[in-house]
Amino acid sequence: MKLINLSSKMPLTVCLQKKMGLVLLFVALGLQVIACSCRPPSALTTEEFFNADLVFEGKAVSVEMDEESHIKVITFEITTPYKTAKGMTKVEVTTAGSSAACGINVTEGQMWYIWARKNKETDSYSTGICSRSLQLAEDGSKKYFQRYNDEVALIKAFNARRGKQRLDLSTGSAEGKMRKGLQCGKWRYFDAEGNLLRTCKYRKGIQKSCVDAEA
Repeated sequence: MKLINLSSKMPLTVCLQKKMGLVLLFVALGLQVIACSCRPPSALTTEEFFNADLVFEGKAVSVEMDEESHIKVITFEITTPYKTAKGMTKVEVTTAGSSAACGINVTEGQMWYIWARKNKETDSYSTGICSRSLQLAEDGSKKYFQRYNDEVALIKAFNARRGKQRLDLSTGSAEGKMRKGLQCGKWRYFDAEGNLLRTCKYRKGIQKSCVDAEA
């Protein structure tokens, strides 16, 4: 009978253990890379607010988790509208189900300053950690948020605009009328050389149509 030298197999076992250790390390590093990471927002510009879809302060009156999609659906009662559709008092905003996936951590009763983007295909709004959204103190005090104070000052100045306006944008410029901070009527958009790009029509801040300029 041929005897097997078990001692000769030990290096292979050790090698496998080391490889498994490396695999686990790479998995752990991969999970860290996947975790949400955002830079603090830079100073708010007029152009950014001009292009925003939904901005308000409000109270979270319900928070529901969709376990299948891992998405939270938050219903906010709007207390201070900064850029909303006229007459909007409540709105549903979605966010990822965890902070690791860049979702904001909202519970019922909390006050929030929300910036949300609109999905034009589903007509829904969403926000996340990487937006300008901030949780506010329940008593309504916000003075310790310097960024909040600076942004609200710019927003109020923008919303005070009336009549015909010309705005300088990073892509060129835009001209049109505003009423209570909302675009209304016809707006024309130009490139950096002053060439007309498109003409859009708005009603109470909502875009109704947009036509590209003829080449």
